[in-house]
Parts: sequence; C-alpha cells; structure tokens
Amino acid sequence: MSQWTHVSGIILLDYLTFLIGDPKEIKSLLSENIPTGSEGPVEFRIHKRDDRWSDTDPRWGYIAIFGDLRDYYGSDETIGKVKDWFYHVCQSLVSQKFIVRQAVVSIEVEFGGTWFIRFKDNKDSVMSKEIEDSLVS
Repeated sequence: MSQWTHVSGIILLDYLTFLIGDPKEIKSLLSENIPTGSEGPVEFRIHKRDDRWSDTDPRWGYIAIFGDLRDYYGSDETIGKVKDWFYHVCQSLVSQKFIVRQAVVSIEVEFGGTWFIRFKDNKDSVMSKEIEDSLVS
C-alpha cells in the first residue's frame, strides 16, 4: 500500500525597479534538490503579472507549489527535506534581489499529520504541526 504526501504552497513576489532579479533564475532555483516521490517531484508554476509595476502596486507575481509524492514517507527527516528545500528557494530568491512578500507551504501526510511552513522576514522559516485530533469536523 502506498503512502502519499501532499504538498501545496505559494510564494508571493514583489519588486522594485532597482531591485529585481533575473526571472530566468527562478526555475533553476526551484529545481535544485526538489523533493521527489516514487512517481515524480513537487511541481511548480511561475506566474509573472503582465501589467507593469506602479507606485501603488509593486506585485511581480507568484510561484505556485503543488504535488502528490508517493512513498515519500512523512518522517521528521523527509518533512525536514521539504522545509529545507522551501527555505533554500525563498532565501535564494531574496539573494537574487526578489522581494518575498509572503511564502507558505502545507505538507499533509496520509495517516500522519499536517505541517505548515512559513518563510518569515527574509531570514527564517517557522514550522508548525497541526494535531489532527484537535481538528473540529
């Protein structure tokens, strides 16, 4: 019997005209050490806004993160690998001169638990585990 680990998240990016990284770098940053199950890796989609930046709306776009990892068992080590990958991506975006406005990923392990990871203040990640028994149906 297989065990599935479901991953979903989003990274919101802003920019200033004098502080913008190369958008071509985003795909390679996301592909480095990407978590992979027996049927493939986490996937991502990069969406850059078509309209131009303005003083009142500096949004660049977003990166959607999603995937169903088969047989990627939800141990502290494997959850840590997703956390480390996510943190590396966010930190690399910052070092490439992108502004990470908000970034969060959810990891749900079948017959396990749910973890939420947030990249905060461009320097740290916070991980919390939701206790399934405390959820209200």
